Amino acid sequence: MDVLMMPDYSDGNPYQRRLRDALEARGVSVSMTKGECFALLFGGFRLLPILGALREHGRPDVLHLHWIYPFTIGKHRPLTLAKGIQFLLELAVVRLLGVQIVWTVHNLEEHERRAPRLDRWYRHLLVRLSGRLIVHCESARTAVVDAYDLSPALREKIQIVPHGHYIDCYTDETTPAAARAELDIAPETTVFLYFGRIREYKNVPALVSAFKQLDRSDAELLVVGSPRNDEVAAQITARCDPHDNVRTEFRFVPEDEIQVYMNAADVVTLPFSELLTSGSTMLAMSFGNPVVVPAIGCVDTLVTGDCGFTFDPAVDGSLRDVLAQAMDADLEAVGAANYARAAEFDWGPIGAETASVYREAVAGEE
Repeated sequence: MDVLMMPDYSDGNPYQRRLRDALEARGVSVSMTKGECFALLFGGFRLLPILGALREHGRPDVLHLHWIYPFTIGKHRPLTLAKGIQFLLELAVVRLLGVQIVWTVHNLEEHERRAPRLDRWYRHLLVRLSGRLIVHCESARTAVVDAYDLSPALREKIQIVPHGHYIDCYTDETTPAAARAELDIAPETTVFLYFGRIREYKNVPALVSAFKQLDRSDAELLVVGSPRNDEVAAQITARCDPHDNVRTEFRFVPEDEIQVYMNAADVVTLPFSELLTSGSTMLAMSFGNPVVVPAIGCVDTLVTGDCGFTFDPAVDGSLRDVLAQAMDADLEAVGAANYARAAEFDWGPIGAETASVYREAVAGEE
């Protein structure tokens, strides 16, 4: 079976690489592409990215779509309308060519909500053009059904395949002591880390405010990641006194440096106000870190029992209270439980389950 995955975001995230390798171990041939076969036109409009990818890589049995906003969302409404219509027409041609479409729903909507009504319309139509949908947990399945108002027949398209772990995906050779020395952090300090891209829905300014309410001189918050824009960075900086225990590093962190921050941290804190699934949570758990996460989406079933700390983003003070709870917990034990929990999500079975989804999609058209 031949599969084409789009868009290819494996440069900054090993998720697709690990999935590809697990699939190929089961006899599935996987190609990945960003869809850049033709030149950019009109300031952000890429001509026929999907059909161009098929022309370049050959007609696959399955087109596996992941994040769709590069194909549907533009800087302004006319561009979004043009991109989205082209996207849907391309997919209609793909189906006429006998290619099945599988869509992994990583998020219910484009996070920046630049064109929410059009985005919702495109997603509703994509459900109908797809042979199968993949989500990472049962709560995500329920959320997709509710968000897209799916009929019983359309609900049958949804298959649950978990998100795999990131154990051994990144270099992990340093020690906590060496990592803290590199970052000039005292050994006795309790370090809360936010790590990843900084976007509005990730609620990082609220994390800074909640952390400062702890008023603990023996704790430090480290905010590391590339802000989406200057406004987001300014919101965070405005909450930070230059002499207090909040430190920011607004930059993209290369893969070989991730180990420094993960090993220096006592707790990885991800204060998202919304999510469906979270690769950042799985990354932290794969390094054996305790996590503070919202009790929503797939992380609510991933972070269970002794694996971490959850808060309710709809309740004022919930994040602050959970940060305080983490300060008094046995973090070494929580981190060990997290690592064991992450290890349960091995890519071998995930590859087998995904290959089964492909076969069902193809068989459904025969």
